[in-house]
Amino acid sequence: MNELMVFNNPEFGTIRTIEESGKVLFCGNDAAKALGYKRPKDAVSAHCKGAVKRRTLTKGGEQEMLFIPEGDIYRLAAKSELPGAERFESWIFDEVLPSIRRAGSYSFPVVPPIVEQRCLTTDDYLKAAAIVAGCRNERMPYVLGFLRQAGFSVPEVQDRRRELGGELMQVLNEATNVHGFSTRQLGALTGIDFGTISAYRRGRHRPNETRAEYIIQVVRRAMEDRVNERP
Repeated sequence: MNELMVFNNPEFGTIRTIEESGKVLFCGNDAAKALGYKRPKDAVSAHCKGAVKRRTLTKGGEQEMLFIPEGDIYRLAAKSELPGAERFESWIFDEVLPSIRRAGSYSFPVVPPIVEQRCLTTDDYLKAAAIVAGCRNERMPYVLGFLRQAGFSVPEVQDRRRELGGELMQVLNEATNVHGFSTRQLGALTGIDFGTISAYRRGRHRPNETRAEYIIQVVRRAMEDRVNERP
């Protein structure tokens, strides 16, 4: 039987979580509701790749509930049209997860110091940049300190944030100017409001790194498909 840990937020309501094999799982229905989905179950079914059913003990007795991993939180947030989706991500990853770790129910394996550290890849720096982007200012010194300890070049992480913002603008402008996509079409492809896409394309706003990577990947694939369709 899985024990629930419950977190409350005045903006997003209640999020129920469980810990399983060292990983935190989130109630999919709670997350989808918090992100403004009108049909939460359908949203979890459509966007979440790692959803699992687990029996949990609630105030109403034992119930079977659908839970999702951290990666699916990003997927739901990326598809959400809720203006506060990025704030929801920040709450989950800056407050909920750290509080679970402090409680001792979510831990990372200790790597012996004799293990040689592998070379850091571009993907590692993308993930590090996403961490920095979602970090609150008061916690930034601690986060940057941990990244330095892990072998990251902190200026390179921060530079990557700027590079990714420029890359997103370039991809969106290429899609509209070269391949003939409208902002409405790009919005439909990514599941993001076309007005937001337009703001990203003109550089008026920047998404967090996770959302930027997602948009770039989807739009590039759409451009490739359009090129392949040409006679």
